[in-house]
Amino acid sequence: MKGKATFPTIRKHVKEGMVCMDIGANVGNTTRELLTRVGGTGHVIAVEPNAEAVAELRTMKEQFLNLTIYHGALKRRTGLCKLYRDLYKNDSRYAHTVRVDESSRDYDIVECSTFKDLVHSFGVKKIDFVTLDVRGNELEVLMCDYLVQNVPKMIVFFWSHGVARNTEDELHGIDLLKRLSSNGFKLSVLDRETGEPKKITDIYAFDSFYSLDYNKDKSCFIYAEK
Repeated sequence: MKGKATFPTIRKHVKEGMVCMDIGANVGNTTRELLTRVGGTGHVIAVEPNAEAVAELRTMKEQFLNLTIYHGALKRRTGLCKLYRDLYKNDSRYAHTVRVDESSRDYDIVECSTFKDLVHSFGVKKIDFVTLDVRGNELEVLMCDYLVQNVPKMIVFFWSHGVARNTEDELHGIDLLKRLSSNGFKLSVLDRETGEPKKITDIYAFDSFYSLDYNKDKSCFIYAEK
């Protein structure tokens, strides 16, 4: 489903020679699509905290020399953070980063970085396109001023339940949309089957926003462009 929703936008907007970042890359399905689009003159940075998923990402480096992998998470501060396991279909490659609910003892300590520190550490001058799929930590990543001020285009997987679980505030999702809108982004929802963008004309009309692409877990893909 993710590919159906996002790949048409990636194919339209990601061009040869671009520098892209896949945040929450998992096993690299979106990473591979980005690498295909940027060609040999472009570059893709894949960000993933889960060790099992990173191991699969590294197998792609034999084919794509222009792939850089960061084994860690993006946060508001550079340092260390807890990666709490949230197994999906008993597959250990799928996990979430920091949670409000820290009752689980099943976690790993992983490195984390701000977006700005990570970009500078790789000697990259600019990021042209970002995909962000961090299952509830979207706002945490987008609070980095350097990201929202310097990246012109991005796709954000927006999961209201995950945002609420991490922030203890169901309305925090609106703050995510406000964060993007206030930094000059025009927002659209990507159709889950066709990838067709549908403009969000009123970010405060929360119910209307979800009526564009409603599903049980209140998740959708947002395309943000300056």
